[in-house]
Amino acid sequence: IVKTTCMLCPVGCELDLNLDRKRSRIVRVTTDLDNPEAPTGGSCCVKGRYAFKDVADDGAFDPALKGACSSWSDAVAAFEELASGNSPAFVLGPSLTLEEVRALKEYTVLRAPNAEMYAIWDAGFISLLNEAAKRKDVVRATYASMTGPSPSSDIRCGEADAFLLVGTNTDEDQPVLTSWLRRSARHRKSAVVYIGETPGLLDKGEAVVLHPEAGKEAQVLTALTSAVKAITAKESVASTNLLSGTGVLPEDLEKAAGLLAGAKHPVTLIGAEASAKEVFDAAAALAGGRYMLLFKGSGSVALISAIPGILPAATLRTVQKNMGALLFVGTTPEDAGFTADSLTERKYAVLSSVSSPLAEKADVLLPLLPWIEKDGSITNLEGRTLSVRRGPLTKKTGKSLSALLAEAALPYEGRIHANPVAR
Repeated sequence: IVKTTCMLCPVGCELDLNLDRKRSRIVRVTTDLDNPEAPTGGSCCVKGRYAFKDVADDGAFDPALKGACSSWSDAVAAFEELASGNSPAFVLGPSLTLEEVRALKEYTVLRAPNAEMYAIWDAGFISLLNEAAKRKDVVRATYASMTGPSPSSDIRCGEADAFLLVGTNTDEDQPVLTSWLRRSARHRKSAVVYIGETPGLLDKGEAVVLHPEAGKEAQVLTALTSAVKAITAKESVASTNLLSGTGVLPEDLEKAAGLLAGAKHPVTLIGAEASAKEVFDAAAALAGGRYMLLFKGSGSVALISAIPGILPAATLRTVQKNMGALLFVGTTPEDAGFTADSLTERKYAVLSSVSSPLAEKADVLLPLLPWIEKDGSITNLEGRTLSVRRGPLTKKTGKSLSALLAEAALPYEGRIHANPVAR
């Protein structure tokens, strides 16, 4: 059994990879419900439990140059030529480990100092992180508030008695959090207030869902903050004018504000599209000021910490075609939102554990190992650094990103560690 951390989302569930005797494949995935150190107490979603089957054969395709099979060394040399050219753009996937991000940063300093960095997910959190760093009236929540011992129930659903969700989709992006929210609502009668377009699970039950008109989310947050403060101060609530043009009814907002103002241990869960000042004003108006930023990618914290100027990949798709090569790392062009038309007359390389139609047409295609065969670490939503350990020891054409970048930098006196956990 190899203990590792799931990389399918940033919650950081601990998984036990049950391997066969030759350590050539995963037989099943289990979790340890008795491990008090496990970040989620042994919880995991169906993706973590069964998705290993979908990636078992990833990273096993041949390197290629313009669609033709190539040797590994020739493909690495071709990648190096593109990466060290004029104004390259790195398009980065959501599941890079801390060590892979460090190796990539070291490589770009050495060989591509003028490169621009783009993330396919979560670059919108930069403004939220900057706002959080300035605030003294909010504090980052921990999982214990949602999964620790409950003062009013034998079920472990934490002390949180209300949740404000802003622009999130926990059903799809952090399924374990949805299960915690529903468990808390069921056993603790915790209130759930949602602002934005909510998925089906949180639309059921007693959740209060506020659906603002497009572009009016910040206005609704301001109105909610004002209503919470008024109720807390036992003053009358005047929300009609504040909600003008938002599409939200005053009685719905006042119901939501009453639930949040009456909570002793509320938590605000924040998505990337939330307006930074307004959402933190709302969190600060609640008792304790607890919040949690809900990244989508398991590697997003590492990317934003190491590359604070990283940009959304969506902005790259609209730029002129006279810039340098595109380098897709840990993702495919399709997953990054690119089409065949947007790549016409563009030189590009794909470094990924999976191939795709556009990847097969790339100037350079290099296979990487999938997440179940990585070594390294990630940072989860509550800020804990967790170990990622390799499960199967199968022979594949793919390599780790650190090993690939070390090989590319070696002729230029680069000293990038090929082993991602060597330091």
